[in-house]
Amino acid sequence: MTSPAWSWSLIGAPLTPEYRRPCALHDLYVKTKAVPWRYAHLLLCEALEEARDGRCWRLRVGLFRWLLLRFGPRW
Repeated sequence: MTSPAWSWSLIGAPLTPEYRRPCALHDLYVKTKAVPWRYAHLLLCEALEEARDGRCWRLRVGLFRWLLLRFGPRW
C-alpha cells in the first residue's frame, strides 16, 4: 500500500470494502506511473469523498487531500 499507516486513522484502512478499489487503482497508478501524479491523487480523494458523506467527513477528506497533494509521491 502506498498510503502510510499513520493516515489510516484519518480516513480508514485501505483494505476496507469501500476503499479497496480506489486505493488499489491509486497504488497501480503510483507503481506504473500510467497517469500524471496529480490525477492519481485526485482520483483517490474523489473516491473517498463519494464513499462517505457529512460535514466532518468532508473536512477529514480535505485535510487528507492537502496532505496527499503536498507530500504524496510525484513522478
